[in-house]
Formats: sequence, C-alpha cells, structure tokens
Amino acid sequence: MFHGKFENSVNLINHCTKNYNPASNFAKNYEPQKIKRKSNYCNAEAMSEAATKRISDSAVRSKTKRTWNEWFSILDEVGAKELTHKDIAYYIYKNYNLSPWWSQMITVTYEQECRLRSRYQRPDGYSLSASKVLNCSIDKAYNYWADDKLRIRARYE
Repeated sequence: MFHGKFENSVNLINHCTKNYNPASNFAKNYEPQKIKRKSNYCNAEAMSEAATKRISDSAVRSKTKRTWNEWFSILDEVGAKELTHKDIAYYIYKNYNLSPWWSQMITVTYEQECRLRSRYQRPDGYSLSASKVLNCSIDKAYNYWADDKLRIRARYE
C-alpha cells in the first residue's frame, strides 16, 4: 500500500503534518505573468450588454429541439410560475430527456423572463466575489496568506 518514503501510515502522517508550503514545490523559479485584458473590460456599457444576452434561439434549438418561446409556452402550460426552481428543472429533465445543465439553463432563463428571478440571483440571495492579481511568486503569496503576523505587518508597510 505504501511506497517510497512513506513506508507506513505513521511516516505519511508525519509528512502531512509538518509545516510545509504546498506551493513551494510548484513555484520554484516561477515569475508572475502580466495579464492582458481587452480594452473594454471595465467598460460598463459593454459589460451591461454582455450581461443581458442569453443563448440564441438557434443554439437552444440545436441542443433541445425547441426555441426559447416554445420552452416558455410549455412551462406556462404546466404552471411553472407556481413551482419551485428545483421542480421546474426536474420536470424538464424527466419529461424532455435533457441534460441537467440544459434543464437548469432553461429553468433559470424562464424564471428571469417571468421576473421570478433576477440576473445573478441564487436561491439563497446574491453572490459577490472579487479577485486580485498579485505581482509576486506563489511561494511569497502563500506565506503572506498563511501567516497572520506577516500579512498584518505587510498591510502597514
């Protein structure tokens, strides 16, 4: 079961519990790369336009054999406005032999179209995230992340 330097479970546990940086093996001699972004990345108009687009009717028809309006009519006929998200997706999945992904896509688009759900809304509210590009090695970033004292000191330098 154990090969190489892990001859038994005790050696494996000792190895895993040592203070060690998992990023250091990967990050030796790694230099960060600059990320190139399109010029309209922060353009609110471009982002707004992209956010309001949905999958085209032709793409939906090619994968589901129906257009958006046909799906909306089917769901209206079964009273989907009164059903939960889970029930709508399950109905589509079971009755139309679509993949779980397409069942969810049709359900979410229907809910947005009927104003039962807004864009980016999740069942438990909304989700927000942020990211930051760091101009340092993975090793250094991990050390700052893992060490509270180092991270706090770096904030005020």
